[in-house]
Amino acid sequence: MSEENASNKENAMSDENGMDEEVAASEENAISEESATTEENAVAASDSLPPKASNRLKCLCSFLLLPFRALRWLIHQVFGELFWRPPYWTVFAGRGVNTATGYARHHPARTIGAVLALTALMSSCAWWVAQPKPPEPLKVVLTVKNPDRTDYRFDQPTVSPLRISFSIEVAALDSVNKEVASEQIAMSPPLAGKWKWDSSKVLTFLPETDWPVDSKHTVTFSPKMFRPEARFDSYKTTFQTARFEAQSLSARFDQHPESPEDKRVVASINFTHPVDTADFEKRVSLMLEGREKGQPGSGGEKKTAFEVSFDNKKLNAYVRSAMLPIPKKAQTMRVTVGKGVRAAAGGNGTNDALTTSVFIPGLDGLKVNDLETVVATNEKYQPEQVLILRMSMLVHEQQAKDAVKVWLLPSLPPEGDPRRERLKADQSYHWSSNDIRSIDPNLLKTGEVLKPEALPGENEVTDTFSYRYQAPPGRYIFVQVPKGLKAFGGHYLADDVEYVFQVPAFPPVAQIMAQGSLLSLSGERKLSVMARDVPQSRYAVCIFA
Repeated sequence: MSEENASNKENAMSDENGMDEEVAASEENAISEESATTEENAVAASDSLPPKASNRLKCLCSFLLLPFRALRWLIHQVFGELFWRPPYWTVFAGRGVNTATGYARHHPARTIGAVLALTALMSSCAWWVAQPKPPEPLKVVLTVKNPDRTDYRFDQPTVSPLRISFSIEVAALDSVNKEVASEQIAMSPPLAGKWKWDSSKVLTFLPETDWPVDSKHTVTFSPKMFRPEARFDSYKTTFQTARFEAQSLSARFDQHPESPEDKRVVASINFTHPVDTADFEKRVSLMLEGREKGQPGSGGEKKTAFEVSFDNKKLNAYVRSAMLPIPKKAQTMRVTVGKGVRAAAGGNGTNDALTTSVFIPGLDGLKVNDLETVVATNEKYQPEQVLILRMSMLVHEQQAKDAVKVWLLPSLPPEGDPRRERLKADQSYHWSSNDIRSIDPNLLKTGEVLKPEALPGENEVTDTFSYRYQAPPGRYIFVQVPKGLKAFGGHYLADDVEYVFQVPAFPPVAQIMAQGSLLSLSGERKLSVMARDVPQSRYAVCIFA
């Protein structure tokens, strides 16, 4: 086997050497022929020219070739001798050209026919490529807008349609603003309703009744309902109806304005669809937290009875707890609506539970929410200094009649007070809420006791009261709401509440006392005008004939 391999290698090497020798011989022949041809041309050119012209041409050529000879010499000195051997494919290409040329010389008719046929073929291809291509059919893209939730605010609910928009005009001109035959569109699960082309690009569907809750439907179109040039990737699409949701759970502690014992927690919740009332009531719970020691089950939680009512459309539910006693200390009522609440029409259940907490004040839970001083104008257009008291619970006006005490603070702190020593001559002290701790009965004796007058309100039991007083603008007053004030439901104010205010200045006013009155041209011809803190005023009187 080794001898055979060796012989094969020798044969291959001999073949390759033979090929190289053949290429080299062909190259030498080509070079010799080229040089011979060049010499012949040069001799012929020199013979055809006169002697003087021939010498001049040679000198010119030698002069023009000097830079190239210098460059050749420089390359030779730097890189040495450079040789180039043409690739094999040029040799074979030359042979093919020689063969084709010989064939054309011996068979001219066939050659001319082949050339003509090739020319005709290339011309036909060029003509075909140059022809305008027919426009490709446009693919239609459709967009589905899921129907909105039904609006139940009105007596007749407003059902929103399903709207399908197409990227191009696909409806036939004679079908616009017309209903589509039901057999051309299939829906699964089926819904009774009407399909209609609102325009050549918009198709709508309006169900006969309300949309089902959280339902997915597949719509299949018939190709016959579209224009012939319309092309679709698919004649099917899907849409989804709105889900049922429970929203806006809120709760508050409520005191009945006529019954002191009637104290409850009232909660309300809103739904997107009419709710299944029986299912909702099963998922509501009220838990009383933070009960006092000594009570049954103290320290834990206790379920509280409640009742549920709904509005006419079953879109709002109202939860009212049983009457609650007044605890000694504050407690918390937790209102929970469990998940899984469903609409009356079925569909999905709510995914999450809703929870809120309500603060139930203890026996000492009455608080002052706000106390402020304002300047109000009475029915006689006269400014009045008024204190406005806002409580956290309902209070009877008889209880609140004497609930506010007011003192006019002195212009300066008492003698020996460091705050007084820091003041300059003829400078008044600016009292603030930071000074409340230092205001004691002895200091108030140096001031002036004011007598606020309770103003009548619209209701006997309310949480807002107004008191009229009189004090120099710019001075400071000390206001106290003494502890012990009782609310309508039995709660009381546990601590004194105290404020310091600067008496507001009366705003500048310039106005005509009478409104809409006509002045007679006879008599005194006087017009009553009220002006306060206005440096000057200008009036214009128009006389109508």
